[in-house]
Amino acid sequence: LAEQVAAVRGGTATRIRVPGGPLTEAEWEEVTALETLAHLDCQEGIADDARAAQLARLPRLERLALRHSPLTDEGLGHLATCRSLRALNLPQARCTRAGIEALARLPHLTSLRLGSPLLVSPAAPAAGAANAAREEEEAETTTPVSEDASEEEGRALARTLLRLASLRTLHLVDV
Repeated sequence: LAEQVAAVRGGTATRIRVPGGPLTEAEWEEVTALETLAHLDCQEGIADDARAAQLARLPRLERLALRHSPLTDEGLGHLATCRSLRALNLPQARCTRAGIEALARLPHLTSLRLGSPLLVSPAAPAAGAANAAREEEEAETTTPVSEDASEEEGRALARTLLRLASLRTLHLVDV
């Protein structure tokens, strides 16, 4: 990680990939201070809502992957202030539809991969309706997030997904 941080600081890189293990407090402080960071991929960085607030302040952050990070609606609200964000991968979030509604404020978000046991379904029809309404050939949807939700909740999720107007790729992760 230290070499990647140095490369970003030195202007020879804009990406950091953390393949394994949680980051220490000092490592998080280093990463969240990198104003030229454009792509952060934490395989097991284990970020929380407070880390999301720090990451959202990075002015050039375009791609963010935080696996094993149980971000709630609060964390997604923080990320929704990161206007440069284009791709977001949060397969183990703990958000609800309110978190997705916050993400609808992101003007450049084109790719969202999201998983949360708190999201309701039928998500596959909801995601399909959102993508069909956008008429994007590249739109992609996958399996439902949860099997135990009402049809009305699924329609509400579809309406929320429709507000993510710039999305080209949507992948709801089964958790």
